[in-house]
Amino acid sequence: MDLYMSYLMFTLTLSKTSSLFEVLLEIGDTYEPRQKDSIFELVKQAAGLAEIFLNCLNRTNTESQKEQDLKEAENSQKLAEKFLEVYNYLKEKVKDKHK
Repeated sequence: MDLYMSYLMFTLTLSKTSSLFEVLLEIGDTYEPRQKDSIFELVKQAAGLAEIFLNCLNRTNTESQKEQDLKEAENSQKLAEKFLEVYNYLKEKVKDKHK
């Protein structure tokens, strides 16, 4: 979880620096590796999964879960919420950029 949180914080830092914001957007045709999705697209996909996860988590949270399960669920929930927070922030920045 710490690694994902670090990636998300790094992404936020990049997005707040106007000269680096462009690295989060579409990758040009000259890029060699197969991974051509922009960071924004990857965060968008993860945010969609995070939203589904949070909906499922809210439905399956019962009193019979053990303390470890609760801690894991809390950590997973925090991570999913952070993905949604970062995605929503980036979405607004992209929208502002295209105005």
